[in-house]
Amino acid sequence: MKSFKVIIPKKFYNTSNYQCVEDKIYNDLNDIDGFSTYRIAIAIKNTQETICPKKIDKQLESYFVYIEEDLGLTETTNQKFILGGELEDLQKFLMLMS
Repeated sequence: MKSFKVIIPKKFYNTSNYQCVEDKIYNDLNDIDGFSTYRIAIAIKNTQETICPKKIDKQLESYFVYIEEDLGLTETTNQKFILGGELEDLQKFLMLMS
């Protein structure tokens, strides 16, 4: 996967919507389907104008992690995404990517 860093978006600080369960991993308290309620956010260094979420999602499949929300491009050419998955899968993803 392209170079990325884990970020904490402002929305994760809203404790009525998100609960920090461990460093960089949050539980989405308002996920109504309850499928995979754990979240992390990443910023991917971008050399193009935009990154196709479908391409990123395809790369994430092998980690059992998926794009929950596309937060868009920043002024520093980083594309931001909130990723979802089971707690154990997000833990493994963070460990393998660090």
